[in-house]
Amino acid sequence: MKRRVSLTALALCLFLSVQCCAFVLPLEGDVLASEEGALLTGVGEYQSIEPLPGGQYAGYKEEGVFLLDGSGVVVGGPYEALFEQDGKLLIMEGGLLGVLGELPCTHTQIAANGAGGYLAINSDPYDDKPDGVYHIDASGSERATGIRIQYGLCSFSEGLMPVVDAVSGRMGYLNREGEWGITPQFEYAGDFRDGVAEAALVTGTGLIDGKGNWLLTPKYEALGRSGDGHMVLAQENRSSIVLLDGKDLATVKTFTGLDICFFADSEATVAVLYLDDCTRLIGAGGQTLVESGLDAVFDLWSETKDRMLVRLGDWGEPCVWLYDMNGRAVAGPWQDAWLLGEGLYAVSEFEVYESVDTENAWHSYEMVEGSEKISVVNAEGETVIPGRPLISLTMDKDGYLIMESEEGAGAMDRSGKLLCWYSRAGEAIPPQNDGEE
Repeated sequence: MKRRVSLTALALCLFLSVQCCAFVLPLEGDVLASEEGALLTGVGEYQSIEPLPGGQYAGYKEEGVFLLDGSGVVVGGPYEALFEQDGKLLIMEGGLLGVLGELPCTHTQIAANGAGGYLAINSDPYDDKPDGVYHIDASGSERATGIRIQYGLCSFSEGLMPVVDAVSGRMGYLNREGEWGITPQFEYAGDFRDGVAEAALVTGTGLIDGKGNWLLTPKYEALGRSGDGHMVLAQENRSSIVLLDGKDLATVKTFTGLDICFFADSEATVAVLYLDDCTRLIGAGGQTLVESGLDAVFDLWSETKDRMLVRLGDWGEPCVWLYDMNGRAVAGPWQDAWLLGEGLYAVSEFEVYESVDTENAWHSYEMVEGSEKISVVNAEGETVIPGRPLISLTMDKDGYLIMESEEGAGAMDRSGKLLCWYSRAGEAIPPQNDGEE
């Protein structure tokens, strides 16, 4: 018989527990290991383990999801689901959601309002029937707001949540109390960032402020904003893209062509233009940082304040470079590279063979199995950890480097010191910090 822990007792347990620093190793399933390299959970005990806020973890088994502390000890569960949302731990039991230590599992959707309370619905958010919105205050008291929406709740951004009104079928924004903060009037309404959100009417897409006033006329086919808010890209049509200043929305530059488009990301400070004859990375002033052929790939997700990875050829070729944000190649080329974090990059080298499709005049490169070695370089492209025969290398939330090979998995610190290495069966292999397994 499984012992069930009350939400109140569990919350107290979590508050009093001392969290340890640990990392997740991909062995037979995931295994939690201590900073000293000791296994805290058994090999094959969990199908997967995911980190949660506060040094806790979600451990997945066939019978459900368990809440683990930093020592791998089960402190709650099994639950049908366990996940973090807006800094809260949500659990599911009997197909209904609750908030760990705060709300029982009585809702189909819950969203924290950022003011100590929640909005919730109690009906199916995935059908076409209206869903009544409820407000739950910090004491747990629940009241119906009288608002009815379709397709469920989203997340709050700057105190406003975009939803679909069940009466008009248009989108508007709920405030923290579950009432209309901006009345439903849009074909589309996005999240707010720095007091501005993307919204659309049948005439096109534009930008609104926190009161629903138009800052940029809704006439564009598509919009993109940089992460620092310094630039807005507006697609007028397939032959014209306008670059706007992110602060006053004045036109900075216009790009034209026969069939052009752009890509911008909310986490990046630069953008990519796909022009008729080239691919171009541009800055906020419209200046060209890097220009290459149509097959160039600018990895916006790898951008830091002064570095970015750029691919200027086919996968398998030595064509990945580390650039600074002035368009200068700092290091490379490598066959593959990706951002680990904290100024470190993984660099992959491997043997390839060519795969040719003569009928369609097409070819590609394939990696020779077992030939890959992955090393770590810094922001200057200098090797700080020599290459190892690995199949993956990542950095976890605490800055540990998690390695996986065909034989097993282990962890290093950022200096390259091998903390532990285990075979797939969980047998410890003594650390050898000579750059090889």
